[in-house]
Order: sequence, then structure tokens, then C-alpha cells
Amino acid sequence: LDRSGSMAYAADEPFIAWAFPKASPPGWNFGQPAPPRSRWLDLVTASNRFLSYLEQSFVDENVALATYGTTATIDRGMSKNYLTIREGINAYTQKFPTGSTNIGDGITKGGTLLASGRTFASKVMVVMTDGIRTAGPDPVPIATTLGKQGVIIYTVTFSNDADKTLMGKVA
Repeated sequence: LDRSGSMAYAADEPFIAWAFPKASPPGWNFGQPAPPRSRWLDLVTASNRFLSYLEQSFVDENVALATYGTTATIDRGMSKNYLTIREGINAYTQKFPTGSTNIGDGITKGGTLLASGRTFASKVMVVMTDGIRTAGPDPVPIATTLGKQGVIIYTVTFSNDADKTLMGKVA
């Protein structure tokens, strides 16, 4: 999941480097709860719907959480406990960070998590982002390598100015 500073903007608000999101309340700053109209909260809603869908499934799916800004982190390892995934996401909602958008590093960390999963399980990654890469390696070769290893990658963007061409190549 993309936790970069541009995720504090509204989906219909163009990203302007080094400017505060117009959608944020007066006096808002990074490190405070995510702004009410932010791309991040759109991402949280989508993540919760995805997890709710998995909870309704007859199959117990393992889910992990990797997030990225300037660098990527593994926030939660593979688990059937979706509450821990939600808690990992909520930590950023309550104290929203700043940083660049390093999609390549995020995909790399996600690949690490998938490699730690069950050997014969389907490997699926959902990259949720505003789709505006501003740092790190080109994510396309990383995604291509994972694809050759059998990983299926889906991309979901939360911005009108997302680089849909790039995200299409990642998928």
C-alpha cells in the first residue's frame, strides 16, 4: 500500500511537490490523522472491502501488509488474522507520514512476503497507489520478474492524475 505524502491529497486534486494538500483541514500537518478527503482514506475503504470479501470466503486466505513511501516496510507478515492487517493500516491513518512514492521498493517487499507464503498457494499482489512514482527503481522490471515466478499483480489507483500506463505495465 502506498503511504507516501501524495496520498494525503484528494483523488481529484493534482499532486504538487512540496505543497500541502488543499483537501486537508486548516493547520493540518503530516504526522496527524489522515485528512478526511485523502486518497489514503479511499485506499483504506478499498482495503477494508477487500478484507471483508476475504472474511466471507469459504477459504482461509493468508494476507500480508507491505507499505511504501520513500522506502518500503513489511508491516505484517502472512496471516489469516485480518484484524492485524487492519491495525497495520490504521496505524498510518492515525499518524499519516510523508515521503516519496517508491512503487518499485513496495513491489519488492510484497514479493518477499509472497515468497514466505505457502509453497503451492496462488501468489497474488494488489498494489494500491495514487500511481505517481517519484522515487526508487522502475517497478516494471521488478513486476515482470515476479510475474515470471508466477505472481499475479493487480494495480488499483486512487488519483485522477495516476500514471495509468505505468500501472498497466506493472499489472
